[in-house]
Amino acid sequence: TNGEKEKYKKELIEANTYLGYYFYLKGEREDAIKYWTEVKTLDPTNTQAETALAEINKSTATKKKR
Repeated sequence: TNGEKEKYKKELIEANTYLGYYFYLKGEREDAIKYWTEVKTLDPTNTQAETALAEINKSTATKKKR
């Protein structure tokens, strides 16, 4: 529920950040994007998530051009 999301916001951001980074390192971009997007949903001003999503999108675009 939203109340629980708010209550555990800090922990959820931390967990999603970890998972986003983990999947990014494994090269599983879709999962990484899912977790980083959740970080942005929880904290719209999160610059780490913004940077990560931009980086993932940039590397995806580069691969598609080849």
